[in-house]
Parts: sequence; structure tokens; C-alpha cells
Amino acid sequence: MSKGLVWFRNDLRVLDNETLATAAKNHEQVLGVYFFDPRHYENTEYGFPKTGKFRAKFLIESVQNLQKNLNELNIPLLVFQKRPEDAISSIISDYQISDIYFQKEWTSEEKEVENNLKKNAENVNFHSFYQQFLFHPEDIPYSDFKDIPKVFTDFRKKCE
Repeated sequence: MSKGLVWFRNDLRVLDNETLATAAKNHEQVLGVYFFDPRHYENTEYGFPKTGKFRAKFLIESVQNLQKNLNELNIPLLVFQKRPEDAISSIISDYQISDIYFQKEWTSEEKEVENNLKKNAENVNFHSFYQQFLFHPEDIPYSDFKDIPKVFTDFRKKCE
């Protein structure tokens, strides 16, 4: 039986979630995982918390809602208070995961976590999707970022 793992990062939706839909289509069994990464609750170099108490409360409520919505689809959600790259390899072996699905990120901290995870998780296929943009990057009619107009209306009209 093939098993896929959906790593929820910044997109905690169930409806209209390409990552989850693709995993469910490709595998007989799907598991979800969410990490409360301790690095997100540290202070920045300037002494400010990366995640304040209101955002933390919102995240907890969002993960609880995600768990409820996934339960309705018979998809269990594993929740950890660990660094993803430290825990994924044991999840892969414990649940015989063949593929990991996740939202593609572009910022340096998220990319570093993703690259470290890939180093620690061998013999598994990774599938990532852009899900957070108004226009998918492949649908933008510009070959170079320098060509993108400074005014959104011009950008929108060209994309439409």
C-alpha cells in the first residue's frame, strides 16, 4: 500500500489544496504532519519574538481546525513540537512513506529547512506546489523579473 505524507507549512487549508488533493489521488493512504518549529518561537536578532502570543494562539486554533477537517477525510494529522528536518526521517520509516508533498516556499529560512529535510530523508520522492499566489509563477507572461511592471494594474492586465 503506497503512503503519502502531506507536510503542512503555511497553508493549512483542506479545500482547494493542490498538495493534499494530489497526495490523495496518488496514494491509497495519506498522513498529514504539522510542526510547531521551535525556531519560530525564538527572538529575532533584534530581541523581538518571531511569533507573538496572538499569532501563536491563531496557529494552535488553525491546526486544531485542520485536524478536524482532515479527520472528516479519514486522514490523520501528526503534530510535533520539533524541527521538521529532525523528525521527518523517523516518520518516513515508522509509516513507510514513499512520497512527501508540501507547499513550495521561496524565503531563505524555509528553503534552508526544506534543503536540510531533503538531506535527511533519502529514498523518498518530494513534490512541491506553489499555492499562495494570485497568479501561478508559470502563468506570468514575463521571462525576467526586470520586465514586471511597477504598477499592479498594468501587471494584472498583461496577466489577464
